[in-house]
Amino acid sequence: MSFKFNKIQVLALLCAFFGMVLFGYMIFEVFAYDENLKPVVKEFQVKLRQDIKQKGVYDIDLKVRDDNADDVKLSLALVLEDGRVTYPIFLDSHGVIVNLGATPDVNNFSPYQIGSTQPIQTSLGEISLSMTWSSLLTAFSNNLDANHAKLKAILFDNKNSSEEFFSNSFVINNLGKKQSTEEKFYALNKPIVASVTTRSIQNGDTIPIDIVASGGMNNLLAKIEYFNSDIHDWEKCTISDSLEAIHLVSKSASQIAAIHTSAGPNHVTAYWDFKKDVGLYFDSDDVYVKVSLFNVLAKSEDKQYGPFVIDLKEPGSIENFVVTDNITSESVVLQWDTPYESHFKSGYYTVKVTETGFFKDITEYKFFQSSLAGNVYTVGGLKPNTEYIFEIDATDDYGNTRRSEQLSAKTNTLAEIYSRLILKKDDNNNKIQAEVMLRDLDSVVSVKKNKLRLKINYKYEDKIIKPEIDHEVLIEDQFNPVFVNNNNDYQVGDEGGYIRASDQFKSVILYLAPPQIPENINYIKVCVTVNDLMEDGNTVCEDMLARNPLENLPQIYNQIPKKKASEPVILNSVKSESIDRSDEDDLETSVNTAYDQYIESFLTAIGAKNFTIADFYFDQSKDFVFDNPEAKINRIDALRFVVMLNDIALKTADRDVFADVSREYPYSSFILTAVSKGIIDGFGASDIRLKKVFKPNDNITLSGALSMICKAAKLDIKVDDLDIKNWPFANIALSGDNKPWYADYFAWAYVNGLISEKDNSDEAVGVGKFVQMMMTAKNSVLINL
Repeated sequence: MSFKFNKIQVLALLCAFFGMVLFGYMIFEVFAYDENLKPVVKEFQVKLRQDIKQKGVYDIDLKVRDDNADDVKLSLALVLEDGRVTYPIFLDSHGVIVNLGATPDVNNFSPYQIGSTQPIQTSLGEISLSMTWSSLLTAFSNNLDANHAKLKAILFDNKNSSEEFFSNSFVINNLGKKQSTEEKFYALNKPIVASVTTRSIQNGDTIPIDIVASGGMNNLLAKIEYFNSDIHDWEKCTISDSLEAIHLVSKSASQIAAIHTSAGPNHVTAYWDFKKDVGLYFDSDDVYVKVSLFNVLAKSEDKQYGPFVIDLKEPGSIENFVVTDNITSESVVLQWDTPYESHFKSGYYTVKVTETGFFKDITEYKFFQSSLAGNVYTVGGLKPNTEYIFEIDATDDYGNTRRSEQLSAKTNTLAEIYSRLILKKDDNNNKIQAEVMLRDLDSVVSVKKNKLRLKINYKYEDKIIKPEIDHEVLIEDQFNPVFVNNNNDYQVGDEGGYIRASDQFKSVILYLAPPQIPENINYIKVCVTVNDLMEDGNTVCEDMLARNPLENLPQIYNQIPKKKASEPVILNSVKSESIDRSDEDDLETSVNTAYDQYIESFLTAIGAKNFTIADFYFDQSKDFVFDNPEAKINRIDALRFVVMLNDIALKTADRDVFADVSREYPYSSFILTAVSKGIIDGFGASDIRLKKVFKPNDNITLSGALSMICKAAKLDIKVDDLDIKNWPFANIALSGDNKPWYADYFAWAYVNGLISEKDNSDEAVGVGKFVQMMMTAKNSVLINL
């Protein structure tokens, strides 16, 4: 049996045969591989490109082999002709071409520039690599004087390193100046760490490490380590991103690459993420850092810096933090123990003060430990009767802070004398009776805060004298006697026998000896100051006659003819003879002004009523209220006058009236009565009474006085009913939307000759003028009955 093949069939059989032979050879190569076989470089050529536009660019071609290995890395370095000086070269990272396998990566900052992370795959056989190198990317030392060089290649497969393989020799331009052999040897021997220092780490997350590299070499790597007695060995520093232009290296023994010193010393700053390395609670005074420089063949001497401090621990706890008993209306004293802290020379405290309530006012005070005496600090500038929360931050020299617990304390509420003194003559004992109303809102806090005392003085000109206080002191709701010592600054209520305070106003009656003063002094002040054994509250003063004090005005009341309330008072018929002036020299109350007849008529009209001298005593006047008719009258005195004149029955003050007038106010019954009769309404837009204010001690304005008088007299005033000619008040419209609320009262006063074009609605009114307007309104009502 014979077989015949054509040419195509013969050719196919031959290809199959040789393929089987090649496959068998490859199988043999795989199984015959010696794992200790080092990787090799088969060919190594370097050629300078001739293109003038690509000056200094070299093409590098190699063939490498490492059977059955896919993790080969390649290191390339420039070797000068004398073979002693070596420089790692910088390759074009986008210019590597391979004939088999994946393209390896290029990392010029690694000792193995090619394949550090993505290696050369050599298991497929011999690999051809083509690379592009620009000598301009490799910063040579300025000390070079060589003309020729070679490239050196070393392969590493994570097990074995290859031998050194050298390329062909090629020409390289002389880039440096010539130096002496000694200078050249020093510059090219090895890199130098000229200095290492660290900077402050106050409140920082990194420590700046300043490195000065030298030695005339380029492409240096830097390794930075730290040491402390607690860790017993040098550890690698974690370097964070830097503000400086440095090249960080990861997964390497070094942290910084591409440090060039050929142009001279190079200053590099690395930022050590020390908290990541040492932890968040590290505290040591003996920390060191060490820096070394190297390239593939040369390494510097190590340079250390230290010891220095790293303190990440907060100070110890702030113990025994208390508010002392020295609380005033404006200050609180804090005390605490110094926290344990080894670094507190420049340490400081911050006291945070927070006012409680809806509108929180937060204030911080900063002060240094060195400024304290015994760790006691007084917080001032506080508000009376206000609760605050206090806490302290202790901050050490390195910015670590410890916060104390919170404490709360309420500032002192000043004891208070309400409004005024009431002075009366005590004929039986030849004394002056002074009555004050006292309270202290702090009295409900503790027994320690319910003690009051009083200081009483006579004042005239620039002199102050202390009156003798009778030991009989009458205190509302208090049966135990108080202590009286006229030799003390506070004559009443000192030492063991104090005035028992209350959060409600209570009456205290004192008996004062008449003043002994020069004869040329007619008036003196009686002043009383209340004190809560911590600080003074308010002081209230009243003027009184120095001659025969409180004697004359009551005589007038006893001699005023009694008239019925409904009987008109004919002003022209009022005569001064109705008052007995037989003791004219002793009568200090003069009736010699334009308002005399109105004042006498007013006294006559109220003569049948049971009022005391206190009802006619005037705050702003040095004299009795009618002794100085030009003195301005305040709102509460004006209101009392119209209520008394119009014979309005007083209501019992069983509730608070306005926000500034409580039921304990001495004249709250007058105010409550006037509100119920529609005479006053208070200030403020709120419909809720207690959100409005009355301002009892403010001077009453002309518009306010006319409104109060006309409403109390129940005058039905209408502008259309008045005979108004030549209205002089251009700013006061009598009709239309711009008509002010007081226009009708102003028109009535103008028609009755009580005001002129010179008067202003906001001006304060004198007591004489007020009585004149009040009596005119009252007569208008009585005549028209």
